[in-house]
Amino acid sequence: MEVKNKDINLLKSIADNLVNSMKEGFVLFANVKNDNSVNFIARSNCSINAGLIVKKASVEASGNGGGSPTFAQGGGKNTEKLQEILFLIENELKNEK
Repeated sequence: MEVKNKDINLLKSIADNLVNSMKEGFVLFANVKNDNSVNFIARSNCSINAGLIVKKASVEASGNGGGSPTFAQGGGKNTEKLQEILFLIENELKNEK
């Protein structure tokens, strides 16, 4: 889900609560900041590796990131390709099922 200029700690908390309420699931926030940068936060309790997804998204957005299979965060300086990045991630998640 793309959101605009939200508090990172709030997004982490929401992601935790969402994943904890699901038997199996994956949550990703793309937080677009006022300076046109983006932060990615992902939480997973299934076979989808949050660290790998965030790493890919961050690199595509001219940044860096990563983490564990269950939680990751990162970001980039460029939001020009954000819709393409989200589309690619969505397709990757569909293929993961």
